[in-house]
Amino acid sequence: MMNGSKLSLASVSALVVLVFGFLTHTAVEAREEVFPVEIRAAESLYAAGMTASLVATNKHSEAIFFATCGALQAEVLDDEAYRSLPPTTCEAEGPVTKLDPGAESERLLFKLPEGMAGQTARVAFVFGLGCRTERSLSRAGCRSFATVYSSSFRVQRSPPKN
Repeated sequence: MMNGSKLSLASVSALVVLVFGFLTHTAVEAREEVFPVEIRAAESLYAAGMTASLVATNKHSEAIFFATCGALQAEVLDDEAYRSLPPTTCEAEGPVTKLDPGAESERLLFKLPEGMAGQTARVAFVFGLGCRTERSLSRAGCRSFATVYSSSFRVQRSPPKN
């Protein structure tokens, strides 16, 4: 600008996106270090309408707590960002499930909606820290909440062939 060159609006926008993207990515990485909890799908390919099997591993130094219904939330990849699908409807929230440090959960089952066919997806896993176990997660008085994400997987239209 001082030497007579002009900075276009597109250049400024691209620079803002790059800087903001870097800061956002750094914040996510830092949060994952604070909450070393992992959620992973048993398969890398599912069919829409199938039930996906996931396992949570608590690598945190304290117990985590999650709802028996509603802890998992499907997301699909749109362009370059994930978009949440409507949440699972629960008839009753039920008591929290406690996962001790170093422990692995039993299989967590999640029905993949038909609308996910032909897309790349992942699952968000919501959990609390410092909760009381005798109540539902929304009433457990948790000190804090966090969300971690599974690796991505493909959802095809017909069941995978073995």
